[in-house]
Amino acid sequence: MVTTKCWVTTNSHFSYYDTIFLKIFAIFLAFQQKILYLCTAKSIARETKMEQKYDFKQIPSGWRYCFHAQCPMKDQCLRYQTAQALPENYEMGEAVFPRALKNGRCRFFRKDEKVVMATGFLIAGNSQMSERFRAMRISLTRYLGGNGTYYLYRNGKKWLTPQQQADIRALFRRAGYKEEVVFGKTRVDYDFT
Repeated sequence: MVTTKCWVTTNSHFSYYDTIFLKIFAIFLAFQQKILYLCTAKSIARETKMEQKYDFKQIPSGWRYCFHAQCPMKDQCLRYQTAQALPENYEMGEAVFPRALKNGRCRFFRKDEKVVMATGFLIAGNSQMSERFRAMRISLTRYLGGNGTYYLYRNGKKWLTPQQQADIRALFRRAGYKEEVVFGKTRVDYDFT
């Protein structure tokens, strides 16, 4: 093979400068692809963040996820839907096993909808110091899981589900209270209790 001063080989149609240009062009194309990939990845991440339905910072650490893909209730189940939307950095946690589904029903089912959560409760008319309230408080404390949790709910540190709110109202009615149970704060959110 004979090479001339301008680096053209006898067997090739490309000069040395053409070869360098092609290498630079290939590098440029690879760089352009990486930029396109990064822009696309950022766009997808931004869209995913905007579409994210659940705030995983709000979900308590003991929340049980469900991965039962054959469950007939999965489309309306908060446990299943949150499991499908888990961020990539979640690698372990509690789960509901498929055998929890019995006769088409699951006792761990939680509807995938926002509900009115409440916290802090008082009795209208301020009759809490009555002897009747002290006797009824024992039932309420048992229902809420003990003195510690009673005060967490009463003082607004834990949120009551709609079912718990109804049960508390019923406890007061059964104890003879005609006054309304008033909850301190409410918010509309998913029931992650």
